Amino acid sequence: YTDVTESTVFLALLGPEVFLIAEKLTSLDFMDPGKKSPFLLQGPFCHVPCQIVSLDNSADGKGGVLLTCSRGYGDSMVSAVLEAGAESGLRPAGEYRFSSWIQGLQG
Repeated sequence: YTDVTESTVFLALLGPEVFLIAEKLTSLDFMDPGKKSPFLLQGPFCHVPCQIVSLDNSADGKGGVLLTCSRGYGDSMVSAVLEAGAESGLRPAGEYRFSSWIQGLQG
């Protein structure tokens, strides 16, 4: 048998240049002054249907978005994000880095 259970990829993009990187990959407006973080956007990111949560779009440069998409796009999504963020020094990190970032938002 073949397991066809739907799964998702979960990515977090964090840091002061996250929205500059996102501008290369989507036309969604993360800096809309009418939206207060956290907020949800649905639309294409790297031409892939995604659900994206902007966790912090404040002017202080913390920046953070979470995005999910179908797991079949995982490899190409990660490659595109890392390529778009190369000049900004974007690099892979793990759960510890994400947890530290969230704790920093909480005070």
